[in-house]
Amino acid sequence: MPTIDRMTPTKGKTGEVAVIHGTGFKEGQVAAGVTIMFGTILTIPAGNIEVQSGQVIRLTIPEVPVDRRTPTDPSLAPLKVTVTMEGKSVAREFVFQFDPAGPQPVVDGAGGAYDASQNVLLVDVVGRSFTTPGTRKPVQAFLVDYGASGNVTEATDTALKASISMMTDPRGSELWILLGFSDGSAARTPPFVVPG
Repeated sequence: MPTIDRMTPTKGKTGEVAVIHGTGFKEGQVAAGVTIMFGTILTIPAGNIEVQSGQVIRLTIPEVPVDRRTPTDPSLAPLKVTVTMEGKSVAREFVFQFDPAGPQPVVDGAGGAYDASQNVLLVDVVGRSFTTPGTRKPVQAFLVDYGASGNVTEATDTALKASISMMTDPRGSELWILLGFSDGSAARTPPFVVPG
């Protein structure tokens, strides 16, 4: 039966290597025979796993899954890591932080327009470092104090558009938005007023 002692490092970027230290790993076992899960929803792809010895498994840190990307909890810690080999599972809880790649995204300004016919707030945001090739893209927009969220529909490194479904008309209200990115980073817009 395998055991897990620790995982190093305790922080990493998508695409970097992490190592699970323990005992009872089957050296040379093909990755298809090993399953590693971060939490309960993120299975590490077989191509990202290498059993190096009876004590070491190397894995490539995957992209943060969409349903775990929230600007209010970008660290995703503590994270339960489960290793399954030949049908036997062992789990251990670690503090692991997904480290955003590159410079943090910065928002310089935002504005929005309300489409009453569809009950949708259309948001335009300008700034920098919104994208990093292969590791970062903006994915979600959370309208603070309204409990509403939506998806980013278009993005470049310096601008993005998001669409947020609304339950109430936000025209005339001062709003601010939290943006969630695929690498776990987050950014907040300055307050803006939706024209009425």
